[in-house]
Amino acid sequence: MRKLPLRLIAVAALCATPYLVMAIWLMIRKGAQFTAGYLIASLLVLGLIAAITRFQRGFFLAHFPVFVLATVFTAYGLVQGDLPSYPIAYVLVTSSWDEVFSFFSIWQYQRALIAALAVLLLYLALSWGLPRGRRLRIGAPWIRWTAIAAFALLGAVAATRPVIFFEGMAASPTAGLGVFLAGPLAEARETVRGAIARKLPYGAARRTGDELHVLIIGESARRDSWSVYGYARQTTPYLASLGDETIFFQHALSDGNATVYAVPLLLTGINPGSLSMGAIHGNLVDLAKEAGYHTSWLVNNDASVSYLLGMDADDAIYPHSPVASIPRTAPPDAAILPDFERRIAQHHGLQFIGLHTFGSHTGYSHRYPPEFRHFSPAHLSKSFLSVPDQELLDTYDDSVLYTDWFLRQVIEAVRGLQVPVTITYVADHGEEISLLDGRSGHGFPFYSKGSFAIPAFVWVNAAYRRAYPDKVAAMVRNRDQMVRSHDFFYSIADLMGIRWPGYEARRSFASADFVPDLTSPFIAGGNLVPSTDRHAP
Repeated sequence: MRKLPLRLIAVAALCATPYLVMAIWLMIRKGAQFTAGYLIASLLVLGLIAAITRFQRGFFLAHFPVFVLATVFTAYGLVQGDLPSYPIAYVLVTSSWDEVFSFFSIWQYQRALIAALAVLLLYLALSWGLPRGRRLRIGAPWIRWTAIAAFALLGAVAATRPVIFFEGMAASPTAGLGVFLAGPLAEARETVRGAIARKLPYGAARRTGDELHVLIIGESARRDSWSVYGYARQTTPYLASLGDETIFFQHALSDGNATVYAVPLLLTGINPGSLSMGAIHGNLVDLAKEAGYHTSWLVNNDASVSYLLGMDADDAIYPHSPVASIPRTAPPDAAILPDFERRIAQHHGLQFIGLHTFGSHTGYSHRYPPEFRHFSPAHLSKSFLSVPDQELLDTYDDSVLYTDWFLRQVIEAVRGLQVPVTITYVADHGEEISLLDGRSGHGFPFYSKGSFAIPAFVWVNAAYRRAYPDKVAAMVRNRDQMVRSHDFFYSIADLMGIRWPGYEARRSFASADFVPDLTSPFIAGGNLVPSTDRHAP
């Protein structure tokens, strides 16, 4: 047998690596039949490419796109613990260019990207350097008989559970991409587009009067980084100055560690274990409209999540498009303050205003103007590969300080009103910071305090206290209880005095009948993870 060139051995080994790693992972996670299906489908694709190209150099170059897919699928499986499916589909459909680019502002992901690009470039370089005209020896007897034996063995294993076998075939890079595009991704797009058509009435009783209720949804806010909750740095000095005007919930937990799950749970009241994007038939804005409220929805975040919910407020403002053809960075949250202040000036009757902010999302230094640099250095690192952990922490803390300033503008804008007013703030989910947690970002496939423990509070003015002392007293009693994202739907509706057939007093922290939900699961990286005693206060 002729000795194989070292370059050919190297590129062949590199080519086989993602398939072998995936096969081992599938064997552990999915079983032998699933793995057999994956290997047969992958080998068939490799054989087809070999039959078409017939030369070594042409084979490896033609295989490059499949190699990219195999690498992506394998990396995703190892990191997320599952194959690409509905969780990542909804994330992709509801993510803006700003989120995509800000993801790589964290050095761990920057280096992962560089490492992946280096592997792909190495594969191309090795393939390009193979000699022209050297044929693949796919007709050699030992190759032919080895292939026959491999297919026979895999087929025998697969025959024991054919359904699982065909599922495994769909996990191969080429078939997997087709299944993902035609299935989860297409369904996610249609779910977003058809959200309004799925609406069902709540049957809420109409109210009259003169009240204002504001909901502020924060972004990537970890409770342990707010000084009002005990953080050493003074990141929330204004909130700390409010005293008894504000009820801070000490054990609020997000139901999901990604916006695409956390916000729908918050605005629909659906239990995490029952969440299905296609089953969303209304939201808090719809409920408020039925009850006689004039509704406003002001967004400085990804509008796609609002589209997913079928948000249909009486008036809505989206300062920047999440689907713009040219990527752009979202402005600081002050961009929506003028529209908020105009609606306050026009206040009459029952009014609900929702603000969906960008808060402390990754790309922390982009979340506030330069004049708000307090903890971060005057000159930030420009290196693509080595943004220091300390700088990540400093810029994150500055984003929290800016959120404190933003909340001050909102609260002070309504302070002079003589009608009952509430302002509820709740973060969609938390954030991991490398110096504090050993990793940075959110959306990981496991429960962690940094990603799930969130700040949440309700500010009430004197007029509301006089009008509804029982609700204020209930919130004070419940501030040390565990509060979940899906409790806010019922609680804010209760603060607004809304009743409908599906109302549950035990789900409202503004009710004396509130019962903390200690049993519902959480959604981590798109997967359900169980609730345990460690989540209780």
